[in-house]
Amino acid sequence: MKRLAILGTAALVACSGGSTSSTATAAQVTRLDALGQSMSTAVEAYRASASTLSTLQACQGAEDSYHGQMASMLDQMNPLTSPMDGAMKGMGHPDDADVTCGFQALQAEVGRHHAVACASQDLAVDRAEASHHADAMDELIDHQRARAAQLGSAMGVAGMMDAGAMMGSDGGWTAPDGGSMGACFQGPDGGYLMDGGMMDGGMTDGGMSDGGMMDGGMSDGGMMGSLTR
Repeated sequence: MKRLAILGTAALVACSGGSTSSTATAAQVTRLDALGQSMSTAVEAYRASASTLSTLQACQGAEDSYHGQMASMLDQMNPLTSPMDGAMKGMGHPDDADVTCGFQALQAEVGRHHAVACASQDLAVDRAEASHHADAMDELIDHQRARAAQLGSAMGVAGMMDAGAMMGSDGGWTAPDGGSMGACFQGPDGGYLMDGGMMDGGMTDGGMSDGGMMDGGMSDGGMMGSLTR
């Protein structure tokens, strides 16, 4: 079990799920996947720019630009999440109906980072925070795109990855590389957790985190380290 979210912002998004439509269309599934790709591109660009920060002004400018991009894409993702959860339930996989949860975790992480980014006079601390945030975002975006691939495969959507086979009652889903995607849910403390997942064939070690940086382990088939700040 991996604790991903940030307590300070979780309450702000607890009631901000998607639309009330009961099921998703193929166009909505494709759109969410495309948004995930765009988010990943924005995260990697931000990671690269943050790694070379030389002034606080540059730090603030980079984060403001990135935050604006993410806020817009999250607004576009929001109405797609509830229909996708409805489609999962309609397919008989209620434990995989966690796209709204994944969206809320993304929104919480973006809000958490925006509140603390560039807060230190030490640029090394600011760079580390940006890298920590990017790692957390990568995992959450991967979760959303995996759910889109899962639904897209069931719908016969062309151009999406083979979603592999459903598995287990914990929300786990077998991906083409042999790994599985854990289910997202909100913990009693308001944080978000991923449970039941494996990455690249290696089992997560059940560690906890407040945001999502890997503290060890291997991502190429070995065991993943716990998530930690």
